[in-house]
Amino acid sequence: MSTQTDLDVLILGHGLAGGLLAWHLIQKGLRVTVIDDPQSLSASRVAAGLFNPVTGQRLVKFKHADRFLPVARECYHALEKRFGKTFFHDMGMVRLIRSNHDQLVWGKRKNDPEYDSYLGEYFDRNTSPYVHDPLGSFRQHRTGYVDTTVLLDTLSEFFRGNDSFIDARIDYKEISFEKGQVTALDIRAKQIIFCEGYRATGNPWFSWLPFKPAKGEILALQTDTELPEQIINAGKWLLPSTEGLFKTGATYQWHELDELPTKEAKQELLDFVHALLRHPGNIKIIHHLAGIRPCTKDTKPYIGMHPHHPELGFFNGFGSRGSLMIPYHAEQFAAHLCDKTAIDKETDIKRYWKEDA
Repeated sequence: MSTQTDLDVLILGHGLAGGLLAWHLIQKGLRVTVIDDPQSLSASRVAAGLFNPVTGQRLVKFKHADRFLPVARECYHALEKRFGKTFFHDMGMVRLIRSNHDQLVWGKRKNDPEYDSYLGEYFDRNTSPYVHDPLGSFRQHRTGYVDTTVLLDTLSEFFRGNDSFIDARIDYKEISFEKGQVTALDIRAKQIIFCEGYRATGNPWFSWLPFKPAKGEILALQTDTELPEQIINAGKWLLPSTEGLFKTGATYQWHELDELPTKEAKQELLDFVHALLRHPGNIKIIHHLAGIRPCTKDTKPYIGMHPHHPELGFFNGFGSRGSLMIPYHAEQFAAHLCDKTAIDKETDIKRYWKEDA
C-alpha cells in the first residue's frame, strides 16, 4: 500500500456532528471528504434542534451550559454570515407547571443565582390565551432552535461544490487501514472519523462503547388557529413556526429501534396537542418523522481516537442535545486532530477502553 494519501480526513456520516466537524477541519486547511448514505435519515434531520439548557423535573441546568451556549451561538451566527441564511432562531420558552412539585422546584431554582439568566417570570394559572395552564407557567430564557435541515443542506451543498462530499453507503468490510493510512471507496486518507449516530452500535472497531439509543418521533403540523409565539414545554414540546405551522414532539422508545413512524406515536402526539391548545383548530399533518438518538450510557459524548488504531476516530453520542453541544466539541476535536490538543477526559472514549475489548 502506498503511503501517499489523497486526503487528511474522511468523515463518515453527515448529521450535525459530521457536518460541523468537517466544516471546522476545512477552515483549518485540512483536506476533508464527507461520505453519507443517501438512503439513511440522520437523527439531526428529524430533531427540532431545540436549545434548552434547563431541563427535567428538577429543572437542572445542563452541565457546562455556560460554556456551550456562547460557542454554539457564535458558530451558527458565523455560518449564517458565511452563507447568507438563517439557521439559529432565538425563541423564548414557556414551561407549564404540572404539579405542586414543579411549583416548589421553580421557586427554589428562581432564587439560585446560578439560574438568574435562565429562568424568568411566573405566570398565574389560566392566563395564557393559547394553552391550558391550570397551575400556571414560567418563562425560560436562552432558548431557541436550530433549523438543522437547512443547515445540513447548506453544508452539503458547500462540500459538494468543493468536491468534498460523496453519496454512498459503506460496509465496514470496505474500510482498510494500516499505520498512517485508511482506504475507503478507493480514497486514501490519514484518518477516518466515524460520525454515524446510532449506527455506530454496529461499528466493529468501537463496539466496546456502550450506547443506549432511543427512538423519537415528531409531527410537523398546520392549523388555522393562532399559535403562541414561544416554545411551549409541557412534558412534550410545541415549537411554533409561521403561518400556522408548528412541530411537536417528541416520543421516547427504547425497544423497536427503527426509523419507521408509528401510528401509536402519531396518536400520542396529536392527543398532546389537542389537550394542550385551548383552540386547536383544524389540524393537518404535514410530516411525521422518526429517528434514533445516539444516547450514551453516561449521557456524555464519545470523542477520540481508537487506543490501538490512531487512524480511526469517533465523534458521536450527543443524544438529544446535539444542537447545543456539537459546536463546542467539534471545535475542540478539530483542534485535537490538527494541533494534538488534549481531549476532555469527560468525553474521551478511552474512559471505556479495556485491553480485552
